[in-house]
Amino acid sequence: MRRLKRAGLITFVCGPPGSGKTTYCQTHSSGRDLVWDLDAIATCLNPFYEKNYNRPIKLNTLLGLWRDQLVQIVSEVEITNNAFIIITDPKMAKLLADQVGRAKIIELTRR
Repeated sequence: MRRLKRAGLITFVCGPPGSGKTTYCQTHSSGRDLVWDLDAIATCLNPFYEKNYNRPIKLNTLLGLWRDQLVQIVSEVEITNNAFIIITDPKMAKLLADQVGRAKIIELTRR
Protein backbone atom coordinates (compact mmCIF):
# COMPACT_ATOMS: atom_id res chain seq x y z
CA MET A 1 0.00 0.00 0.00
CA ARG A 2 1.35 3.40 -1.02
CA ARG A 3 1.39 6.15 1.55
CA LEU A 4 0.11 9.49 0.39
CA LYS A 5 2.41 12.40 1.12
CA ARG A 6 0.86 15.45 2.67
CA ALA A 7 1.54 18.90 1.34
CA GLY A 8 4.17 20.83 3.24
CA LEU A 9 3.35 24.01 5.11
CA ILE A 10 5.35 27.20 4.75
CA THR A 11 5.68 29.12 8.01
CA PHE A 12 6.97 32.68 8.06
CA VAL A 13 8.52 33.41 11.43
CA CYS A 14 8.84 37.14 11.99
CA GLY A 15 9.80 39.53 14.73
CA PRO A 16 12.49 41.95 15.83
CA PRO A 17 16.12 40.93 16.39
CA GLY A 18 16.48 38.86 19.54
CA SER A 19 12.84 37.75 19.63
CA GLY A 20 13.65 34.04 19.25
CA LYS A 21 12.91 33.43 15.56
CA THR A 22 15.81 31.02 15.07
CA THR A 23 15.05 29.24 18.34
CA TYR A 24 11.40 28.86 17.33
CA CYS A 25 12.42 27.26 14.04
CA GLN A 26 14.91 24.93 15.72
CA THR A 27 12.22 23.83 18.17
CA HIS A 28 9.41 23.33 15.66
CA SER A 29 11.23 21.94 12.62
CA SER A 30 12.29 18.39 11.93
CA GLY A 31 15.57 17.35 10.37
CA ARG A 32 13.82 17.14 7.00
CA ASP A 33 12.31 20.63 7.04
CA LEU A 34 13.87 23.62 5.34
CA VAL A 35 14.82 26.52 7.62
CA TRP A 36 15.70 29.64 5.65
CA ASP A 37 17.66 31.82 8.07
CA LEU A 38 19.44 34.80 6.51
CA ASP A 39 21.68 35.23 9.56
CA ALA A 40 22.86 31.61 9.29
CA ILE A 41 23.45 31.92 5.55
CA ALA A 42 25.39 35.16 5.98
CA THR A 43 27.48 33.62 8.77
CA CYS A 44 28.41 30.74 6.46
CA LEU A 45 29.71 33.30 3.97
CA ASN A 46 31.70 35.20 6.60
CA PRO A 47 31.42 34.86 10.42
CA PHE A 48 31.77 38.65 10.67
CA TYR A 49 28.35 38.97 8.98
CA GLU A 50 26.48 37.09 11.71
CA LYS A 51 24.40 40.10 12.67
CA ASN A 52 22.62 42.27 10.14
CA TYR A 53 24.35 45.51 11.17
CA ASN A 54 27.75 44.07 10.13
CA ARG A 55 26.67 43.21 6.59
CA PRO A 56 27.23 45.22 3.45
CA ILE A 57 23.98 46.50 1.95
CA LYS A 58 24.68 44.55 -1.25
CA LEU A 59 24.85 41.29 0.72
CA ASN A 60 21.52 42.00 2.43
CA THR A 61 20.02 42.78 -0.97
CA LEU A 62 21.31 39.47 -2.35
CA LEU A 63 19.98 37.52 0.65
CA GLY A 64 16.58 39.15 0.23
CA LEU A 65 16.53 38.28 -3.48
CA TRP A 66 17.37 34.64 -2.66
CA ARG A 67 14.54 34.56 -0.11
CA ASP A 68 12.09 36.07 -2.58
CA GLN A 69 13.08 33.49 -5.23
CA LEU A 70 12.59 30.69 -2.70
CA VAL A 71 9.11 32.01 -1.87
CA GLN A 72 8.23 32.17 -5.55
CA ILE A 73 9.40 28.60 -6.13
CA VAL A 74 7.55 27.12 -3.14
CA SER A 75 4.41 28.96 -4.20
CA GLU A 76 4.56 27.25 -7.60
CA VAL A 77 5.57 23.69 -6.73
CA GLU A 78 4.23 21.12 -4.33
CA ILE A 79 6.50 20.49 -1.38
CA THR A 80 6.04 17.60 1.00
CA ASN A 81 8.23 18.81 3.85
CA ASN A 82 7.65 21.97 5.84
CA ALA A 83 9.58 25.17 5.28
CA PHE A 84 10.31 27.86 7.85
CA ILE A 85 11.32 31.25 6.49
CA ILE A 86 12.69 33.74 8.98
CA ILE A 87 11.98 37.39 8.29
CA THR A 88 12.10 40.45 10.54
CA ASP A 89 9.32 42.57 9.07
CA PRO A 90 5.76 41.31 9.80
CA LYS A 91 4.34 43.32 6.86
CA MET A 92 6.77 41.63 4.45
CA ALA A 93 5.94 38.24 6.00
CA LYS A 94 2.23 38.89 5.33
CA LEU A 95 2.92 39.94 1.76
CA LEU A 96 5.02 36.83 1.09
CA ALA A 97 2.54 34.53 2.87
CA ASP A 98 -0.25 35.88 0.66
CA GLN A 99 1.89 35.09 -2.37
CA VAL A 100 2.39 31.48 -1.25
CA GLY A 101 -1.21 30.83 -0.30
CA ARG A 102 -0.61 27.79 1.94
CA ALA A 103 1.36 29.58 4.61
CA LYS A 104 1.03 30.71 8.16
CA ILE A 105 2.72 33.51 10.05
CA ILE A 106 4.20 33.28 13.52
CA GLU A 107 4.93 36.74 14.89
CA LEU A 108 7.26 36.86 17.87
CA THR A 109 7.94 39.80 20.12
CA ARG A 110 11.05 40.73 21.97
CA ARG A 111 11.61 38.74 25.14
